[in-house]
Amino acid sequence: MDFVKRRAKPQARIACYSPCVEQVQRTCVALRETLGADDLVTIEARLRDFDVRPIDFPAFAEAAAKEIRDDDQPAKKRPRLAPDTQSVLCAKPAAMMRGHTAFLTFATVPPSEEAEDS
Repeated sequence: MDFVKRRAKPQARIACYSPCVEQVQRTCVALRETLGADDLVTIEARLRDFDVRPIDFPAFAEAAAKEIRDDDQPAKKRPRLAPDTQSVLCAKPAAMMRGHTAFLTFATVPPSEEAEDS
């Protein structure tokens, strides 16, 4: 934090990466004590795999959709329509989550005392 105190300009934004919540606590204490920062914000950033692939969905005309919703006919006797298909890119989380969590802490360097005096 001494490096940050020497180099950071007044009202500069600082971002700190912490792999565990205990380090977040130490970082927040250090930012408050070293820089006098009091507007700290911490967010969790979780690494998570997603399966992204195109999926074909039927794109029925309104009349065809109305015919399918017809409740008077049993499902097996409803006419099978040959719908147009529309390919849509979809993303879903992987079934097994093998991820890692981390934390980002943001702070603003307070204005310098010289700037406040002028």
